Amino acid sequence: MSIRCLIATTTGGDDGLAARASRVLDHGGPPAVMLPLLIHIWRHTFATDTAAMAATLAGHDWAWLNADPRELPQPGLRQVPGVGYAHSDAATPEPASIPAAGRRQPPGWVYVIDAAGDAVTVYTVPADGLRRRHSRHRLGLPAAPPCGDAATGHTWTDATVVVEDWIGPYPAQVCTGTHPHPYAIARFTTAVAERIAADTQAARGPGPHDDDPWLRRGEHGFDVVRFAGTEYEQVHPVARDRDGRHLVGAHLWDWRVADPTGPRPAPGPTAQGWVAVRVRHGERVYHGHIRPGERWNGWLVPGFTFDVAARVAADSYADWCAHPDPTGGEFYRLTPDGVEFVYRPATPDERVVVEETEDGLYLLGGASWTWESAPPAATG
Repeated sequence: MSIRCLIATTTGGDDGLAARASRVLDHGGPPAVMLPLLIHIWRHTFATDTAAMAATLAGHDWAWLNADPRELPQPGLRQVPGVGYAHSDAATPEPASIPAAGRRQPPGWVYVIDAAGDAVTVYTVPADGLRRRHSRHRLGLPAAPPCGDAATGHTWTDATVVVEDWIGPYPAQVCTGTHPHPYAIARFTTAVAERIAADTQAARGPGPHDDDPWLRRGEHGFDVVRFAGTEYEQVHPVARDRDGRHLVGAHLWDWRVADPTGPRPAPGPTAQGWVAVRVRHGERVYHGHIRPGERWNGWLVPGFTFDVAARVAADSYADWCAHPDPTGGEFYRLTPDGVEFVYRPATPDERVVVEETEDGLYLLGGASWTWESAPPAATG
């Protein structure tokens, strides 16, 4: 099902987003559909020139995007080979400004092309019309700067690292030099890289449009795989330094140095009495937050950040699709309105959008699912 989206451009990260011009995309979709398409266009049509792609997308309102330059013209639309079908110049108004945070706008998705950062920032606009940041994705993998060279100030130090709300912690060594982003450049032993591969594969959502990059054993070491099983699949070999360690996720994953003995950091909920923990439902493990002592029939009642709640919803919906029961059962799923809870799918009235709490969390499965504590990720 196509979804009306906005495509915007910026040259300085997310600063000034409210003032940036945007274009309408009549037939878009969620990130699982749009991200691989945008990356394919970026690589093959614009040869990784983000500024050129941003300028082209900002020049028109669009009917739909299509990366195949061999497609035939469509009546009433202007064909831009390798990009898609734009509305004719006469029908294309001046770019519209994205409403400021807190101002209402039509439901859907917003994709902001960052020409300076070679990245796409995704926002979701649920039924309340208030834009919320969903995720940020790099369009490609730039070459890693030199590390481990004392002459240039790049040396290694022992640390424990995590990717917040996804994987970790893991023992690593991080580069002490200066890099053009706030995240750590980390290297790992082969044994730890094997553990990361297992964790990323376990955390993958099912379906052909899984946009989470994951690590796997390759012919000559390790590979990072994006958009597996689609025509846009990308395989990036992981570099190995002279000491035999693997630079997993350099410039792709947001590694942060963590305290291996303390609780996992969380930006807001911890100040409201929440504690960051790993929780499990069945075989699936997620990073969540709980209030100590709050339970339902002995089970935990966790809250999740939006990114993790979206992953829980994707897993829940995939499980139901594998064993559908239209007359019973329940599941969560991600929609343009947000995370939706569906009870008895055949009954239209039995569905509700999960509201964000005042602490910035989403309560999924509380007082219903058998949530329990999960052991910390192995660090040895």
